[in-house]
Amino acid sequence: MFRGLPLKNSVRSKKTIRLESLNQPHWCYMNDKLSSQSLDSIKPNKAKALMLAKREVSVLVHDSVLLEGLNFTLPEIHTLLEGVTVGGHKLSDQQIAINQGNAWRFLFDSVKNDQFLLYL
Repeated sequence: MFRGLPLKNSVRSKKTIRLESLNQPHWCYMNDKLSSQSLDSIKPNKAKALMLAKREVSVLVHDSVLLEGLNFTLPEIHTLLEGVTVGGHKLSDQQIAINQGNAWRFLFDSVKNDQFLLYL
């Protein structure tokens, strides 16, 4: 049974990834070519990972405030994180969203400055 996750919706190319186990090699179908690559052979790129994570801060904050029961839209969260208040919401709710953004930025700065350690 094939369990694949779509990487990108595209009409011209089929892009899926198959992950059976973290210890097993995964299979990537990209541009109709099959390639196998062990997860151990992938070198981590901290700068690229931070750049990609920072780009998604609005989505991360939006998901977390929705879990807290605050009804903000993604554009409203993006506007709040840029420093502009949004109408129709309590200031305390807006402050929760701003604090979430600040927490993510603190985490990213800690990782960038090697102050965040992950023990496995």
